Amino acid sequence: MKSNKEIVIDYSKAVWGDRNLSVIDQLVAQDAKIHSPFNTVQGSETMRGIVEKWLAAFPDLAITWEEFIAEGSRVVSRWSAIGTHLGGFFDTKPTYREVRYSGVTIYHLEKGKIVDYRALVDMHAILSQLEEYDSIESALES
Repeated sequence: MKSNKEIVIDYSKAVWGDRNLSVIDQLVAQDAKIHSPFNTVQGSETMRGIVEKWLAAFPDLAITWEEFIAEGSRVVSRWSAIGTHLGGFFDTKPTYREVRYSGVTIYHLEKGKIVDYRALVDMHAILSQLEEYDSIESALES
């Protein structure tokens, strides 16, 4: 049986690296809570939609995982990302700008499935590079 850390590494690399979204159905609980920079939602289908939106906005998104730390049922990943803004994001048209940002994701697992996912993303870095909004608040209002 895989450790929680191994499950999260497999999930991260399959979804964000290989674009294998079927892994979401396998490793994310149907009623998982997903805490994103925008809101808190629930469900593996919702997670799939979030990933699809990010990949539509940044289709060449490349993530580098700096580290994975595990303790008990929790796993934390620290990562950095780079991608070109080629699709809509916060109701913006593509800017064709390269965007670099970083974040931390906290996972809580039960019985080999992700039941809680908290993405802490540097939205200020993204929005300032897109040069579309004066503040995060104005982006969230759009």
